[in-house]
Amino acid sequence: MSAEDELELETFLQRRQIPDNVLHKLKNDKIDVHVITLMSDEELEQYINTYGDRVALRAFCRQRTLTNSSESVKSALMDRVRGKIEGRTSINIDTARRPIGNRYAEKDTRRVEIGWLHVLKGECHQVRTKGGGGTRHLSVEKTVTVAELPEIGKDLFFPDGHSAKGPIGKFEFDLRDFSQKSLPLDCTVNQLYEKTKLRMLRVYTCSRDKDSSIVLSDASSDDERPVKTGEPTRQSTTDQCSHEVDSPLALAINVSLEDFEAQFGSISADIGEDSTLLWNPCDLNNIQHSSLNDGPASSNSLTASPDQSEKEVLYVELRRVNIVHDVLNVFMEPRVLNVNLKMELINEKAVDSDGVSREVYSAFWEHFLEQCEGEEERVPRLRPDYSEKEWKAVGRVWLKGYLDHGIMPIRLSPAFVLACCQGVSSVDEELLMTSFARFLSVTETLCIEKAMQGNMDESDEEELLDLFSRMGAHCLPCKENLRATILTMAHKGLLQEPKFIIDCFQSSIHTALPTPITKGRLMELYESKRPTNRKVAQMIKPSNETLNTQEQAALNHLLRYVRSIDQKKLETFLRFCTGSTVLCKDKIEVTFNKLCGLSRRPVAHTCGAVLELPCTYSTYPEFRQEFDCVLSGDCFTMDIV
Repeated sequence: MSAEDELELETFLQRRQIPDNVLHKLKNDKIDVHVITLMSDEELEQYINTYGDRVALRAFCRQRTLTNSSESVKSALMDRVRGKIEGRTSINIDTARRPIGNRYAEKDTRRVEIGWLHVLKGECHQVRTKGGGGTRHLSVEKTVTVAELPEIGKDLFFPDGHSAKGPIGKFEFDLRDFSQKSLPLDCTVNQLYEKTKLRMLRVYTCSRDKDSSIVLSDASSDDERPVKTGEPTRQSTTDQCSHEVDSPLALAINVSLEDFEAQFGSISADIGEDSTLLWNPCDLNNIQHSSLNDGPASSNSLTASPDQSEKEVLYVELRRVNIVHDVLNVFMEPRVLNVNLKMELINEKAVDSDGVSREVYSAFWEHFLEQCEGEEERVPRLRPDYSEKEWKAVGRVWLKGYLDHGIMPIRLSPAFVLACCQGVSSVDEELLMTSFARFLSVTETLCIEKAMQGNMDESDEEELLDLFSRMGAHCLPCKENLRATILTMAHKGLLQEPKFIIDCFQSSIHTALPTPITKGRLMELYESKRPTNRKVAQMIKPSNETLNTQEQAALNHLLRYVRSIDQKKLETFLRFCTGSTVLCKDKIEVTFNKLCGLSRRPVAHTCGAVLELPCTYSTYPEFRQEFDCVLSGDCFTMDIV
């Protein structure tokens, strides 16, 4: 410490009325400005008893250290400037000595991924993370041999000499590559990299019972995920997994950032009581370094419940960018209607307590209805890429969303839905005309109304003729036959053309509904699910009855905002708070925080329909501008667990 620093420190301590004996003790123990910044509060308390003096002293020392550092930098810069003026060239020693070429070539270590294979009944099974296995990432010296790697694997998968499979002394071990071949013991890690040309080397510690007659019980088979031959595809995550031999749904194996080797395949009936599939190294080789975006997500197998009276659980992972395709893959099997479905959106942080499921159904119907015919209300149309099983899967999506979460896509024509539930004959003329008016554009609906009133002009006749031509008619009927012609067109557009789709929906919906849906009941459901500004404003409730001035002002801003926005933005707000564009929650609970600046934003928790609202807005226009920006952006992506 310089004499100036020492004098400054002594002066500061004297101003704080620190006794002289403490100053002498600090000098004797060589406690200077730099040392004080490194001391803990307990260590400094041995010299200075008062807490306030310790805090002030530490702040003073930090400031002096920063000042000295700044002066040192300035001094070094001035020296370099003087050196250049005098014609001297400074050489960066580190740069001069930097090696040319691949900087990784000089490293002494390489990264290795180690997994665990267990031989059961003569077949290799990959042990998953839940069973103590999984994929472990570590760095080892390039000179480490294959003979040493099994010992590393034993330490990882058999901590303290034990694992879920049993004690370490019960097994024999060797090392295998991704193709299930044994590796030569004298080969080094660097040589394996040179031989395989892989970007990341993956090896497996392979264990087997010393006594080949011992067969592992099925109790641990849920933790094993061997790979089945099949096309590489991305898969969903599950905590429990089982199968039924007679009518299996599918076996899903998680393809995550940690475990690229897992793959999807259907369960065959000859597997018996073991809940795993056979290891196929060829498929593993194809996908162990592939991208997670190379294939659709699909469903996990149904979890075997110890009590058959409880619902089985199905965990699925889905991609938001391909939500329609991924959801239909999950709903291909009828058994999905009888399970407790838990969903996860890939690369989004959220745990499904109904909020994620509501968001998935909302995203599905949003994208699906974009491909349907109609305006305010829409009707599906036959597509070359959809067969009977796809349309039945869409019907199951509608039914499952309604039964589990009360989600009903109100943009789907009620005439179409009633036909799916009760048959085409249940749709009367009144409902048909009402749905057809919302199926058409506003301009076309006005033309029909004018035509039925008999006050059309020439431009209206042209628009009406275009409509009739599009619907299959080639001339305008007389006024007496106009209503009958419009009914025929409505019946053709809403019921006849999608008749095959209606039949597919009906096979999924009709027998599964707990009570039949009549026309009156269906219209009541549509009305109760349709959000309005008043209904949503009445749902908003603060978490505390007593609010301070700032919180009350923020709540008033929110209510004013909800009452003033248009229908599209209202549905966006509702989906932001609850995960659904229709009313399926009783209330939206509002809590308050004091976020400000760039971090200020509303935060929604869709599972509990909770909205965290900053109470630091000074004016309503400021609140409206920021909330508009939130709702107009990517506000549905989930990034809070």
